[in-house]
Amino acid sequence: MRKIKAGDTVVVITGDEKGKKGKVLSVSGNRVVVEGVNKMKKFVKKNALGQNQDGTVVEIERPFQISNVQVIDPKSGKGTRVRFEIRDGKKIRVAKRSNEVVTQVALEEAKEEAEVVSEKPEKKVTKKKVVKSRAKKNETA
Repeated sequence: MRKIKAGDTVVVITGDEKGKKGKVLSVSGNRVVVEGVNKMKKFVKKNALGQNQDGTVVEIERPFQISNVQVIDPKSGKGTRVRFEIRDGKKIRVAKRSNEVVTQVALEEAKEEAEVVSEKPEKKVTKKKVVKSRAKKNETA
């Protein structure tokens, strides 16, 4: 059982993105992908998207170390460490800061409060300009 799972709401504790909150999209090994955090622009070619679409610039989230995030405490809304307890024969996650059970429902409520506090406008996806090449002149006729 992992201390951080997909669907948890977390806060970044180190790096350029410090203080940002987001939902965990995926966890693999010691890497985590958080929604809206650690974005990069990727240029996608026309053929990769399909025959009738232009090439575009797409922003994607990149994975980073799981040690750089903390689960948001359901009671206080701040970052906290997580421990495991066995209650009623089930192994559950408990926040160390408030001794509250860390569940998906409690984390969703904390995320809604975090969105109200720090709303930033999302960057728009821009289309790449398509430049057509000119036909070469025939030198000999």
